[in-house]
Amino acid sequence: MASQRTEPATPRRRQEARRRGQVARSPDLTQGASLLAAVAVGALALPSGFLAYAEYTRRVLSSPDPGRIAALAAEGMLAAAWLVGPVVGAALVAGLATGTAQTGGLFSGKLLEPSLDRLNPLRALERLFSLRSAVEGLKALLKVAAVAAAVWGPLRDVVSQAPPAPSPAALAGWMGATVYAVVLRGALALAVLGGLDYLYQRFEYERALRMTKQEVREELRETEGDPLVRSRQRARARELARRRMLREVARATVVVTNPVHVAVALRYAPREAPAPVVVAKGARKVAERIREEAARHRVPVVTNPPLAWALYRGVPLGRMIPPALYHAVAELLAVLYRSGQLREVPW
Repeated sequence: MASQRTEPATPRRRQEARRRGQVARSPDLTQGASLLAAVAVGALALPSGFLAYAEYTRRVLSSPDPGRIAALAAEGMLAAAWLVGPVVGAALVAGLATGTAQTGGLFSGKLLEPSLDRLNPLRALERLFSLRSAVEGLKALLKVAAVAAAVWGPLRDVVSQAPPAPSPAALAGWMGATVYAVVLRGALALAVLGGLDYLYQRFEYERALRMTKQEVREELRETEGDPLVRSRQRARARELARRRMLREVARATVVVTNPVHVAVALRYAPREAPAPVVVAKGARKVAERIREEAARHRVPVVTNPPLAWALYRGVPLGRMIPPALYHAVAELLAVLYRSGQLREVPW
């Protein structure tokens, strides 16, 4: 069945999948973006935050006051919040922004609804030994290997470049720089892997949504009706429009023909329009019908191939003729007037 899914998903198929909560997303990309944002903000905010917290700790230990325990505890919580708040806030904002960018702001509770299919042991075994499970396991191994390779350099330097007898300040700075390098490289590796995983998830999502030709035909039939019925309706509408057009021939002033290929019926009534109007036109069988209607209602039929083609090709149905054709049509009506086929010439 999968080999027969050669057609891209229709908008309706995508909308239904989105309503079920099925979108292309990569948790690794969200985690990598959150960790990168936390590292970036932490590099700017943590040094001053540590100094402020160290000053608070020094004041508490240097002059403990049992009567101010509650106030000191509140001050400590505020200092801790200023220390870790920017880092946690940056991680949350980056995670929400990355998740929203991947899903388009989708929030669906369909995936949280209970499903008996999830309790089916056969389906559980099928998912466990499926190709997708194997790919997810391989991705997890690659993620661990990539992150380990990225942080191996800073960890190796911890052993090889450790100061022999550092002061507390130097030791704190050295450990901070090491932790920062390790976390930064790990975050970069996770973000890169997340970006690649998102591309893979997009590919899998598009492949899962692909449809067979039969599914496309069935959906088209459901949304727009049976193609055969729609074809008959369009043919019926064209026939009704043609009949309405042919009825207008009885009110025409003159019919200009090719004489065989095309026929154009003109009506000139100064009270209705300042110039002659094309009330009917057609080619081949329709032109023959126009000539028959003109003969039935005694409307003059004139053979003038250049004028007939100019009217047929250049003037839409129901529109007035352009000024460039005024002279040719006026001469035609004057000839009909002199021959007695018109009671009066409208010029």
